[in-house]
Amino acid sequence: MNVLFVSETSASLGQTLRQIVNVDTGQNWASIMYWALPTAVNQWTDISSSCKMQDDQCITGPLYDRFHIRMWDLPDGNVIAGAHHENLVTLGGNPPRLRIHRPDAFESGKDSICDDFRAIGKNITQNAFWMNNYNRVPYCSGKAALIS
Repeated sequence: MNVLFVSETSASLGQTLRQIVNVDTGQNWASIMYWALPTAVNQWTDISSSCKMQDDQCITGPLYDRFHIRMWDLPDGNVIAGAHHENLVTLGGNPPRLRIHRPDAFESGKDSICDDFRAIGKNITQNAFWMNNYNRVPYCSGKAALIS
């Protein structure tokens, strides 16, 4: 998780994203369907001591080089999200090995989302708080952006 949206829902964010042209790809954010086939799977995370599937997700860019965001509604009326960049083929993991269609960078995904929401007038605080999810490869600073 690397982005917190204040006073939002995943449904409203998904609608907003689908109207935005991404600053990096020059394409609109879209649902995960491609020719009626899903191009991403559902992810689950622990929210308030229960396992919860993401509420929405969007992508922008072609399958082989795109940005992806997953969003979860929180009980307090905010949304926590995980944004990343992914390639069709990525070298990663421990031990390193070839992976098909995996994140290759979390920080560029977070930056891309922040740039898109900044462009529509939202307030952005980069690295607003520590999420304790630092990762070396693919790199994640462990800090989340705050978008309000």
